[in-house]
Amino acid sequence: MTKKVVQLILTLLALCLFLLVGETPRTAKAVAPGQADSRPGPTVLIHLDPQVRQRYVAPPAAFLQKLATPDRADGANIVVNYLGSGWTAEAQSAFEYAANIWESLITSPVPIVVDAQFGPLGPGILGGAGAVSLYRDFPNAPQSNTWFSVATANKLANTDLNPSAADIQATFSSAYPNWYFGTGSTTPADKINFSSVVLHELGHGLGFFGSMRVDNGFGNVECTGIAGIGCYSYGGFPTIYDRYTENSAGAALLAFSNNSTALASQLTSNSVFFDGPGANFANGGSRVPLYAPSTWKQGSSYSHLAESFNSTSNAVMTYSISKGETIYNPGPVTLCMFDDMGWSVNENCEIVAINGLTAANDGPTFPGIATLLTAAVSSGSDVSYAWDFGDGNNGSGRVVSHQYAAPGTYTAEVTATNSISQETAVTTVQVNIASDKVYIPQVTKN
Repeated sequence: MTKKVVQLILTLLALCLFLLVGETPRTAKAVAPGQADSRPGPTVLIHLDPQVRQRYVAPPAAFLQKLATPDRADGANIVVNYLGSGWTAEAQSAFEYAANIWESLITSPVPIVVDAQFGPLGPGILGGAGAVSLYRDFPNAPQSNTWFSVATANKLANTDLNPSAADIQATFSSAYPNWYFGTGSTTPADKINFSSVVLHELGHGLGFFGSMRVDNGFGNVECTGIAGIGCYSYGGFPTIYDRYTENSAGAALLAFSNNSTALASQLTSNSVFFDGPGANFANGGSRVPLYAPSTWKQGSSYSHLAESFNSTSNAVMTYSISKGETIYNPGPVTLCMFDDMGWSVNENCEIVAINGLTAANDGPTFPGIATLLTAAVSSGSDVSYAWDFGDGNNGSGRVVSHQYAAPGTYTAEVTATNSISQETAVTTVQVNIASDKVYIPQVTKN
């Protein structure tokens, strides 16, 4: 058997693997610098967690505001094509409920078109969705040689890059018997909330996914096929999600060789993080852990939040959902990951610099009497306040109480600090001697 014949067989095997995972195969093409290129997007799955977690995460305030003013121009417009059978009125209503939540949280001038259907899926799989296509080097792309979901690319380019096709494809299990299509109330303990699953899968379609995967013990970037012997690649370009991922030591996963066992080890290390400024801000200043189990799970690993987010306000983008769970909010961590990846989101995802610090007190006061000192800023977030009371004592907090031991004039200084800025202000505290107190006689009422 000649080398060319062997290569042809391996190529055909790679194409078959493409079809098995539900992706459309295509070879990479040469693209001139600055010219937009596209490729099919991956499908990401949500699994059934058989345990019961009967909990309720309320819809975001922006969604409630949208309900009150449905004709407002900001936000996004998600248009759904309900394909095939199974779309009862209540199923469509539950889908629209989740779509409306996303509409209230992201901004795009281009309608986002979703093809949605019910169909047979594997055991324990409730749904699967993804971007129909990915684009790179389009007009206004914030990062060159980087794939973005078509919905993200359309938003950034301010135009529909492929108006003849949908932006998101989503399939939900037609075999699962216990869907709950209600909205606004707690899900029964024996059912799965359909709106929560839709919210999850729309998140993947909008861009919550990476291109890295493990095949045959090899880790690959933007590559599908039989690793090492027949890997079909689109040029080896990462997604915008990939550009933020790193290991526990802070090394970017993109620094590891493509098509290598070293990258595979990282992707199955149980220690992979998304390190974006907005995401970290929303996660209390820490990197965001991702789902990276020791055994690679195609369609689940790497493109979900870690299991540590279960039972939190950010649980919707973990890889599974439990019976009884009702989650109507993507959560601040997910939203700020989207902010890092190019979306405009209805969430505060950045630290605001301190400006306009002032200090005041409620004096004059007297020895041994509590003096109230107050700091204020005209703008700033995550601000901490440290006080020097001017008498050798210190305190912390925006509003503090302090007793001066002796009369005199003291200069109290407050320093306001966050991770990007610092300001200082002073206030003069007058502490009078006791004889300066004003006597107010008591009036006795009969």
